[in-house]
Amino acid sequence: MIYRSHPLNEWLNPNIAFSRLKEAEQVKRLIPMVLLLLFLFALLSLARAYVGVGTEELAKHLPRYTEEQRTLLHLLFAAGHMIGGIVVPLLFLFISALAFYALFEETEFKKLLAAQLPAGFALFLGEAASFLLEWPFGLDPLASPFSLGVWGPYLTDDRFVWALLHSVSLFSLWGLYIQIAALRALTGQRLGRIAAAVVAVNVVLAFFAAVASEFPLEWFSS
Repeated sequence: MIYRSHPLNEWLNPNIAFSRLKEAEQVKRLIPMVLLLLFLFALLSLARAYVGVGTEELAKHLPRYTEEQRTLLHLLFAAGHMIGGIVVPLLFLFISALAFYALFEETEFKKLLAAQLPAGFALFLGEAASFLLEWPFGLDPLASPFSLGVWGPYLTDDRFVWALLHSVSLFSLWGLYIQIAALRALTGQRLGRIAAAVVAVNVVLAFFAAVASEFPLEWFSS
């Protein structure tokens, strides 16, 4: 039996879709879907950079530079956004799949990677929905109304904490549900063990994403 990765089917009928994935002898359309997800994240990151979302900290440091230096900083900012838009979801897909492969060795790595794709597309929808509010209303990217990050400015001035809170959103919870449903179907393990593994892996990824999201612009202040 051949399984073709299709996030929409996996969103609407996760139990059926992942049961078919477990029984499949081959997994098709995996690489094209991974590339599509990376392209969408990169495109969204470039759109954010183009309209200036998230440039508030950068703008504080611009007056001290020449016009040529400001242009270079804007280009570096856009390039960083695009690279981050590719690297972050790529790490999410492969580190999650590798972690689950280490915990559930009886399941093929390719199937575990395929199971991360619908969760990755769910996270993309969350970022796209946030962008549609950030652009016209000037919302801080870390203070998305779809996440606990919306409470960040009321609790602390530490943007690292905002980033951690931002990782807990309606869409990340949706992604957790998809991952748990996938692992239950693929491994047949107890729900408690699977849920603990999924939460632990995502907490670690959220921590490193929070660290990476705050670029140390003070390095350029001298």
